[in-house]
Amino acid sequence: MSYTRIEAIDAIDICKIEYPKVVRRNWRFSRWHIDDISAAIFMSHRKVYEAILERELPVALILEDDLVFRDDFSLILKRLHNYHHGFDILRIGTFSQDRVMGKRQYLFPDVTMRRIYQEMADAGAYLVTRYACQRLLEESHFIGEHVDDFVFSPRRKLRTFQLTSPICSQYIQSENLQKLAIDMKIKISQRELLQTPSIVEKGPLLYRLKKETIRLINRAYLNSAMLYGSAEVVNGLSICANFSLPNNLKLKN
Repeated sequence: MSYTRIEAIDAIDICKIEYPKVVRRNWRFSRWHIDDISAAIFMSHRKVYEAILERELPVALILEDDLVFRDDFSLILKRLHNYHHGFDILRIGTFSQDRVMGKRQYLFPDVTMRRIYQEMADAGAYLVTRYACQRLLEESHFIGEHVDDFVFSPRRKLRTFQLTSPICSQYIQSENLQKLAIDMKIKISQRELLQTPSIVEKGPLLYRLKKETIRLINRAYLNSAMLYGSAEVVNGLSICANFSLPNNLKLKN
């Protein structure tokens, strides 16, 4: 399989970009404030969607540059590439939160996926079809939220799934991988260094009440899905803990 490295957009250049427009402190978005780094990441992903459409690719894999891969990554990826008619977006990396997802659906006898029922963090590794790229571009003329909140949101009405047994992981996803990065002198993102938004940046009271109301409605929907057996809670930390490191990477004792 061929690949293309696409240069990311630098946060320093955000102020020079007129389209798509970065929108802050707007009631329509899930975040009241978005920083330049998050906006640049979102624009970088849009840049990839545009490249996929330009090349008329039926499906493509989007990878950020701080990933570790399972030994069978290439093998599984080739099989998934030939089965792209079964999804619009397929997230293939680990996650560390508890998330409500659909029941396992078989892609192959030994590979399953789950429907994503709620927003997920980390857009570091996912397969996306040409149709999904078109939709994501059409719905992001204005940027006011993080790219992962946007891409994996059920609000997109796309067939969005999570690979049950992830075949790659960002180093920041687990303590073991962070230790591995330190051993290998790999620089990884330090989220704690980013400034936490203040109460003001989280929006006025009415905006926060609106978000809380939406959260309660979504929670009721998720509880209903679990009650009727179409969804269940998946523990992200156990997914990270069970991630198989490649044989050529070992933690020091």
